[in-house]
Amino acid sequence: MDPSDLVQYAEKAHHIQEHHRRDAFPGCIALVNPDSEKWAAVVIR
Repeated sequence: MDPSDLVQYAEKAHHIQEHHRRDAFPGCIALVNPDSEKWAAVVIR
């Protein structure tokens, strides 16, 4: 599965948001629960 497909699925199915921390973690994105603002997963591109 392509990382962008995984992000789209998480957003659509679970209302998880993509959060970029390019300064701290280049090449990685975090999938964040918008209600709790906790990280649910980290995707390495």
